[in-house]
Amino acid sequence: MKRQLKYIFFIHFIIGSLISCDFNSEGRITKEDYPDNLKKRIDTIKVTYVAWACACANWLPTEFLEDPNYSSTDNADDCIYIEASNEKLKLPEEFELGGYNNRIRLIGSYYKEKGISRDYIQPTSQKPEKGKVFRYTEIEIIKPYTIWDFTTEEPTTRTIEKGKKTKFYKD
Repeated sequence: MKRQLKYIFFIHFIIGSLISCDFNSEGRITKEDYPDNLKKRIDTIKVTYVAWACACANWLPTEFLEDPNYSSTDNADDCIYIEASNEKLKLPEEFELGGYNNRIRLIGSYYKEKGISRDYIQPTSQKPEKGKVFRYTEIEIIKPYTIWDFTTEEPTTRTIEKGKKTKFYKD
């Protein structure tokens, strides 16, 4: 039953993501799309990756998922971009390809203005809309974390084992 609810939520989530995407804007991300001014307030947030069917902000603060009245069709407006304060803190791409239960804790600040993260890799010719950007100085990978495993003949997912479950990085 619990598994069926997960699948129903996932399907609802995908449909909501398709409905909320703007497929009409084309173009490259330019320097003017990057925000410049950080807020002084330091925040700690938990996020999960959302695999949108478009070029969009794709990290959802988990506070929304913990709200029983939250609708997954609202995700597009609630998703944010994340940006590492330095190269060593950047997440490997496979962390974005995992399952929906993945969680990452970030410590940092939001930019004052909306923009697109400097770390965002534009997957298509579609230019993403500007959104909230969180620049983090510390990161913790929280379990469970599922990643794609391409070392086998058939690509599959695997969960990072208990001994490797949490990695903490600091700027």
